[in-house]
Amino acid sequence: MNYIKGFDGLRCYSILLVVVTHLGIAHQFEEGSYLRDHLFYFFSGPAGVNIFFAISGFLITTLILNEIKTTGTFKVKLFFYRRFLRLLPPIIPFYLALYIFMQLGYVRETTIGLLASVFYLFNFVPRAKISWSPELSHTWSLAVEEQFYLLWPLITLTFLKYMSHRIAIGIIVSGIAGSTILRWALYEPFEDPLRVYYGTDTRASALLIGALLAFLW
Repeated sequence: MNYIKGFDGLRCYSILLVVVTHLGIAHQFEEGSYLRDHLFYFFSGPAGVNIFFAISGFLITTLILNEIKTTGTFKVKLFFYRRFLRLLPPIIPFYLALYIFMQLGYVRETTIGLLASVFYLFNFVPRAKISWSPELSHTWSLAVEEQFYLLWPLITLTFLKYMSHRIAIGIIVSGIAGSTILRWALYEPFEDPLRVYYGTDTRASALLIGALLAFLW
């Protein structure tokens, strides 16, 4: 597949939205205003995360489909090796530095939280518990992506082996709808809305939108 330069612009835009949100720009708008409650969502961190997830879903699915089309097979082990190789070099120094800072007392020590982050499970760590660490909180999105990478190649291979193209697209559309409905349904019952915001099940819709576009393309 040719390199899609436009995705660099989308990544830049999504990162900018996340930075703007963490700077607290939304708090500059009047409480209860239409702009803050309705329009700002489309120009905020959650929108940026959705864009990034959709790009990931599109690229991963396209890689799988192209490899199968070109070689007639898909090497699952090689796929996982490539994914981990892209993430491990920059994140290992981060974990080592954070562990040292924990031992020195500069940041809150949480071995459970650190291990959960290392194994890409931090998105299911409750914020109110002792395992939570703000220094690790950004790794929730990595956890969602890695969990998706773990399951999606196997699901895609099942689609291609046992189902027609149209049926596969229909199932993906159903998955998008199901994830969206689940997010709406769980938001009120949960005391900690971050469980809904961080959950792979409730955030899969954005990844599947990207996957759907790859199948259609």
